[in-house]
Amino acid sequence: MTALFTALAAGIVEMAAHLWPFTDLAENAGAVVIRLAVYALVAVVILRFARGRQ
Repeated sequence: MTALFTALAAGIVEMAAHLWPFTDLAENAGAVVIRLAVYALVAVVILRFARGRQ
């Protein structure tokens, strides 16, 4: 489970690195919201797998 959350955190850091220095954040807000929603969904799936649910 730790490896999965590490991979998820790496994806979030990668997204932030591409947006750095956040000057164009307003232009990319839609993409950021979609990516964060996907990351949240992945976190839920990781937790469900960790608890033994299918």
